[in-house]
Amino acid sequence: MASTYTVGRVKLVYKGNYNPTSVYSKGDIVNFVSDDATNTTKLFMYKNSGDKIGSNPIIRVATGTISSLAVRTNSVTITFTNYYNPGGGHNYYIVPTLTYFYSKYFPVGTVVTNVASINSTQATLTLSEYSNNTSTITNDVATIGPRRTGNRYDRVLNTVDWDVYSEGSVFKGSFSTTGNYDTGDIVTKNNQSYICVSPVGYGTGSVGTKFSNSYTRPRI
Repeated sequence: MASTYTVGRVKLVYKGNYNPTSVYSKGDIVNFVSDDATNTTKLFMYKNSGDKIGSNPIIRVATGTISSLAVRTNSVTITFTNYYNPGGGHNYYIVPTLTYFYSKYFPVGTVVTNVASINSTQATLTLSEYSNNTSTITNDVATIGPRRTGNRYDRVLNTVDWDVYSEGSVFKGSFSTTGNYDTGDIVTKNNQSYICVSPVGYGTGSVGTKFSNSYTRPRI
């Protein structure tokens, strides 16, 4: 079910392209490539009341190694070979309950339930399932990411921190009576934000009936 927000009740700040080194606060809006295969860019709104750095709107896939896997355990310390860097500048953020753990020693459907960062390349993960190994395993390869079927990973929104703001909107800044606006364009006026719901030509004196200050979050 889609969610409806009243734009005027949230202080919206357009931040441009998503930057993994930036701290985002509630109401921040970013452009983000939501589908690498098609290079599709969407607007996302940060919704969490707590500020975060490196919280990716779309859950990514990360790989790493486990130097030592204890017998029948649900806690693993992993050294990442891509994406993870909690000290800043990271473009991967593990979202507990939404991120799966893939290793031949863990059953299908194992989910990350907690993340404890150690340094810029390591973290200890608590998992929903226990490993099936009967002896200590060294240097096991693991993958962390969204749910997958075969070799194909789902495209999953990080619903803990983000909502899809618009499938194809463009932030236009302050409303202008001489501007041309297309459906989905976003403007601000008198400290309120509005979305164009019908094309507007040159010479429109006010936001009128062709703009709305509420929107429905589309399904991702």
